[in-house]
Amino acid sequence: MREVEAAALAFPREPARAQTHEAIPPLRILYVAHFDVSRRYNGSAARTQDIIEHLGAAHEVHLVHVATPEAFLSSKVASALPPNLASATAVKKRGGAISRLFDWGLFRAARRLARARKFDVAIADFGATGLQGVGLRATLGLPFVYMSINIESRVYLELRRGGAKRRIYAAFLGVAERLSARCAALVTTVTENDAATMRAWSGSTPVSVLPVSFKSTKFYPVPDRPTGRPKLVFVGSMDYAPNVEAVKFLAESVMDRVLTARPDVRFQVIGLHEPGIERMAPKAEFVGYVADLPAALRDATLVLVPLMSGGGMHAKTIEALACGKPVLASGKGADGIDAARIPHLRIVPAAEYSDAILELLASPPAPVDLGFLTETYSTEATLSRFERELYRALPPRRGRTAPAEGRP
Repeated sequence: MREVEAAALAFPREPARAQTHEAIPPLRILYVAHFDVSRRYNGSAARTQDIIEHLGAAHEVHLVHVATPEAFLSSKVASALPPNLASATAVKKRGGAISRLFDWGLFRAARRLARARKFDVAIADFGATGLQGVGLRATLGLPFVYMSINIESRVYLELRRGGAKRRIYAAFLGVAERLSARCAALVTTVTENDAATMRAWSGSTPVSVLPVSFKSTKFYPVPDRPTGRPKLVFVGSMDYAPNVEAVKFLAESVMDRVLTARPDVRFQVIGLHEPGIERMAPKAEFVGYVADLPAALRDATLVLVPLMSGGGMHAKTIEALACGKPVLASGKGADGIDAARIPHLRIVPAAEYSDAILELLASPPAPVDLGFLTETYSTEATLSRFERELYRALPPRRGRTAPAEGRP
């Protein structure tokens, strides 16, 4: 990688160390991501930004990430990242299966920064990025956290069935995941099912569940918000195959039946999409990306999550629940969520989806207490737990004592 292909964006604002609890002293963290963190248009980037923002309030966080060509070296990158980052380094995105498994440019930029600064830990953000952590540990002795979102090799096989090259790539990705889990100081997953798989791979490495979360300062109910015709909302970018599959299911198996019984209903799809995709579901409104997703969710009568494939836990589900909206899920739409403790989440088989919509429209659920949801799935709660687990997992260092169990 030539020097001109990595751009460092320095942030003058220091981390807000005053917010650090005395039991968890500030850490210097290197955060490595194999995607463009500045483009908050999908769940992965939004989740990473929330994690960085939370950690940056108490720790010194330096980001190294891959930038899309149109964003590379742009001043817009800095303005789109959390303001409490200590620094950010953008590396040009490269194509090809080898780069997807191990991006040498990303690794060199991360290693260069790690050599210049004495980090306590690196965080490798899911999938093949774990190999970046393995490389940093092997060459510099830097411990790392492997922050998994899915068992990526399995999801890749599910979404990309057929083709020898794709099966070979998935096999190598599986090896990368196993090696990353084995070498990490701590592994996190978003569901307990994925945690069980990682524990089988990781040996003595501790594995923790860090669910997809919502910011309680951003996603919360507003009484009596919906007005006018009932609005049934699906949220998801149309560059993700499970979202396309879900909208096709709604168009082919749900919309006609619901509209025959309730012609006043509006189906709305929120998320980035290419021109022409509207033809897939002509009875739906494709509104594209919305800057204020919480407001759009609060305007919904019912949020639909009929995901039949994919993996992990879905931000669309937990964020709609946090806004107090009734959510109707099918297939994998509620994976990782304790549905038994959340009355306004209903899970039904695909064959019963239309009937369930009509039932919920006729008898909307009563307002519910969001206490359990906030305590279990808010960003503030989940990442505070993660900080304690991270600190305990790090190797001993002079002047650093692990926080006691149960301490904030």
